[in-house]
Amino acid sequence: MKRLANTQVLREGVFNRGSNLRLYEFFAALFVGGLCLLLAASSGFAQGIVTGSIAGTVQDQQGAVIAGATVNAVGVATGTKFSSKSDSQGYFEFKGLPIGSYSLTIEGPGFRKLQVSEVVVVAGKNNVLPTQTLEVGSASETVTVEATTPLIDSTSSQIGGNFDSKIVGSLPNAGTGFDNLVLFVPGVANNGSTNFSNTNGAAIANNGLRGRSNNFQIDGQANNDNSVAGPLVFLSNPDILGELQVVSNNFSAEYGRNSGTVVNYITKSGSNAFHGSGYEYYEGDWDRSLANGQKSVLQGFCPPGVAAGQPMPVNMAYFGGKVQVTPKIYLVLWGWGEAGAFNHTNAGLPANDPDGVAALMTRFIAAIGGTSWGNISTQYYQSNYNGTFSNVGNPKQELAGVWHDDTTPIHNNMSPLELAQEAGRAAQHFGVTNLTNANLVVATPQMYNDAGFNQGSYCAWHDYVTPISYPGVTTGMAFTNMPYVLNAGGGCGQEFVNPAPAGNNDGVTIVLGHEIAETLTDPGAEESAGQVQNGAWSDYQGWEIGDKCAWVGNGLQIPGSPFNMVGNDGRTYPVQTLWNNQALSGAGYCTQN
Repeated sequence: MKRLANTQVLREGVFNRGSNLRLYEFFAALFVGGLCLLLAASSGFAQGIVTGSIAGTVQDQQGAVIAGATVNAVGVATGTKFSSKSDSQGYFEFKGLPIGSYSLTIEGPGFRKLQVSEVVVVAGKNNVLPTQTLEVGSASETVTVEATTPLIDSTSSQIGGNFDSKIVGSLPNAGTGFDNLVLFVPGVANNGSTNFSNTNGAAIANNGLRGRSNNFQIDGQANNDNSVAGPLVFLSNPDILGELQVVSNNFSAEYGRNSGTVVNYITKSGSNAFHGSGYEYYEGDWDRSLANGQKSVLQGFCPPGVAAGQPMPVNMAYFGGKVQVTPKIYLVLWGWGEAGAFNHTNAGLPANDPDGVAALMTRFIAAIGGTSWGNISTQYYQSNYNGTFSNVGNPKQELAGVWHDDTTPIHNNMSPLELAQEAGRAAQHFGVTNLTNANLVVATPQMYNDAGFNQGSYCAWHDYVTPISYPGVTTGMAFTNMPYVLNAGGGCGQEFVNPAPAGNNDGVTIVLGHEIAETLTDPGAEESAGQVQNGAWSDYQGWEIGDKCAWVGNGLQIPGSPFNMVGNDGRTYPVQTLWNNQALSGAGYCTQN
């Protein structure tokens, strides 16, 4: 399953893209962005994803609890002071502490001051200290002890691990990232070439789940590449990491999104001491046998990279799944006529389609069949059981039906499972018997979209139903989640090809066309179930026919950029280019036809 990102088309999906800002808009966005980061950081601390806590109980020498004892925690690196008091049970707790080492002082009237050093705080864990005993005496006297970290955290059922900066810094990762450390956590294994997602050092899977089920974070904030899964930003510099937090099972309430491993890179913060370090990774090739194309007499090993706004190189490969030979597209307008679906009206347009989006999607799906743009997909094929091959079809009529479902209740921030269930209802409504060649497009209105889209994670996605991914939903069904992309503005293609007002709805057909093309050539969405490979065509990094060409040019017209396609009805529709394995004498590129 992939998402077309806010500007990159991708659950197999489309992602959001950046938009051009005037200078005053830039500074306004900078201010708002800084405020959002501040709020996000505060939220992250409150949740405990990038912070930890210290707790304990205070008693006297007879074992009676001491209420009202003053407890101070001072960060060794920064000198930051946190204060608390013991309650009627003698219990004290510091929540939301930045990671690091702390020195605690505990004092009460008539007792000697107790100082506890080397109290370590790690992310997401509560360091419960042994019962602290105050001795009778003068407050000017101090008793110093050194804390010990409990071997078992009895306050949480989470399974995972934390790796501090010393461990991270000593790992010989050759600049490739820190996912290697996750393999030391129980239940996590290397799934190698079946990962189908980005990696930051190792391809990891947790307790039998696929690599796409992992959730990557930086300082508790999402770091997921929603196009192919895995981390979006790769970290390989040990000097920036304060701690690597891994949670593999029994997540606490603050974690969510995915069912696999949570990998949280927590960056270092400053301290009161001037410090620094130096390091070097040798990447010469005199002592190694490298693959062809990896060698350079000048620089040794040269990892490949792709600049922003450029196509993803390397041709797609066939992984054994089905393609859509006789494609049929079913458009489901879920809840567009229900109360609260839109917050505005426009003169001359129906109340249940005030921006003309539903009408545009209907025309577009009906117009793509038989076009030269649609013909790009026909080079991709499936192998049949009898030893023959069948290619993707490009019939003139691909729109098989439109259903206005205004009876099934809809709400905002839906889950993927709810969208799959609606697709299943649509399959029953249309009487679909040939699921192999069907694409159920579930389009949602302005005010009712799924949670991931509302959070700006992507523009749309397509997926494939297996008993594991969507329990209780018709197995073997390909469907598309098509949110109301106008909500994302330029982030999902508005005015990407045409200026306003004509370009106001550019993103609708760019995003929808992306998902349709990917469903044609990879309806199985790169998934496998047991020994059955459902994925068909993608490259070895998991990029599909649309992903490889999403938002090429980043707003500038270069070869491979989105363009106005002429449909079979004679109208023009903005679409993105598609990856063509046959272009450039077989080297492959993003083409219009």
